[in-house]
Amino acid sequence: NGSGAFSPGNFANATIGRALGLFVKNIGGVRKGIEDMGVMGNPMKYTMVIAENEEESLWEPLHVELGYKKEDSTICLSFPQSFLQHVPAQTDAAGIIKSIMNNMPRAMRYTTVINPAYAKTLAREGFSKEKIKRYIAENKLVPASQAMRANLVIPDPEKPKTAQDDSVMVPAISDYRFIRLIVAGGPGAFIANILGGGPTPGQKEIQKIELPRNWDALVSRYKNVVPTYAKY
Repeated sequence: NGSGAFSPGNFANATIGRALGLFVKNIGGVRKGIEDMGVMGNPMKYTMVIAENEEESLWEPLHVELGYKKEDSTICLSFPQSFLQHVPAQTDAAGIIKSIMNNMPRAMRYTTVINPAYAKTLAREGFSKEKIKRYIAENKLVPASQAMRANLVIPDPEKPKTAQDDSVMVPAISDYRFIRLIVAGGPGAFIANILGGGPTPGQKEIQKIELPRNWDALVSRYKNVVPTYAKY
């Protein structure tokens, strides 16, 4: 959840990502070029795993935002297609939010990962996560003709398309709840925007993790085991 949070060099990222990939292939039966019809393929299917940096965040974590208790352990699922890093031109709250909003190409869902320093700036200047998301949804505008092409608004069949369509601006994001904000990463200036889809409507995107009943005994038994990589 700190520096290099998304790095495949993190063993947890690679292990969890690889395990989920094997579930999808061997249990789900998803075959490349048949069920998986990715045009270019997506490297994020392998190690796109991250933990929130709850300790350095002044906001509630995502699982609390979605209705779980703070002490609950959960896992949240999304289906990103693109990953974009950007640096705000100004580092006050207005500059940070403007950078996030300007680096949101059209997508079904948005997850923005804010480093702890910027998150603290936003929180201290009075911005909750909901306030940021509402502001972006209300102010991220596109020409009406572009929105119609993207099926974001339904065109009126009685109104002919004209060049004036581009003079009318409409919201690009139909619901602020399609935006997720989490805190992670280390010191630095970068913010990450992750663009893509989410679970099928009606399906849960987050699940509580239930540990085995003998978890404490397992921890006690293996607490002195040193991973091989720790010796490198």
